[in-house]
Order: sequence, then C-alpha cells, then structure tokens
Amino acid sequence: MTDVATEDLIKSMIDSKKLGSDTVDDLKDFLKDIKDGSFHKDDDAYVHALADRLGLAGGKAKSKSKSPKSAPGKSDNVDWHERAVIAEARVDDLEEEIEDLKSEIETLKKKPQQEAGAEPTENSVDIDELRPLITKLYDAEKETLRDISNEDAAATLKEISQKLE
Repeated sequence: MTDVATEDLIKSMIDSKKLGSDTVDDLKDFLKDIKDGSFHKDDDAYVHALADRLGLAGGKAKSKSKSPKSAPGKSDNVDWHERAVIAEARVDDLEEEIEDLKSEIETLKKKPQQEAGAEPTENSVDIDELRPLITKLYDAEKETLRDISNEDAAATLKEISQKLE
C-alpha cells in the first residue's frame, strides 16, 4: 500500500472515534513521519493491523459479528498477525543493515594497509638499526649527551640520516 493510502487509512481511523487519545497521538505522529519520509515498514504494518482489528481496513467500518467467548476471536489472531508482520519488517531492516555493514567491511579491507595500522612498509625504518647509533650520541641512563668529538657526532648523524631516507 502506498503512503498516500496509508495516510488516508490513518485519517479514517482517527475520524472513527474508536481509539484512545494515546493511539490517536501515535497515529498523528505516523502522519508526520509520512510527510517527513521517515515512515517505516513496521509502522505501516502496525497501522494496517490496527485497522484490521478495528474493522476499518479499506477505510470503511465492517459490521461486527459476535463470536462465542469460548472460541478464539479474530482479534487474538490479529495480535499475532500484527506481531509477525512487524517482526518481518524488522528482520528486513536488520538484513539491509547487515548488508550495508558487510559492504563497509569490504571497503575497509581494500584501503591501503598503512591507513588501517598494518605492518610497516619497506620505506619504514627499523628502530633496532638506529638504536646503536643513537647510543653513540646519547646516554639514556644519565639522560645526557655523550662526550664525543664533533667529527664523530657529525658522522653518526649522517649515518642516521642515511638510514632515515
């Protein structure tokens, strides 16, 4: 059923005066959702199940026939039917969400490894290669520079620079 037909059905239920104020408020919220484009399948299922229960399906009141109290009434079946329809709509929504998440996962898998925090690439520097060179310049225990000649320091810095390129 289209949103226009559902909107008409909601208006006929409100006009029927068979509903409590909370239900009328809910139906009015559904009308707003239809206008906003945020009306969901499970809401639609609820509206139609409620209309069936009230005998207003198609916008016209149906004549009510009394059933024996010992036999389950139609309203008992409608409650289960309503729940089933709402559950099916929710399952459809969840399956769609799962497919979206799977697609997002595939996209993330295809991104470059470095963006995802992967192993270092061939351009990265091995810290273990730099550690002895840094130790020639800096004493970590004393937290001071080592006492070496300027020539030795320049040669060590040049070697570190070459490894970083």
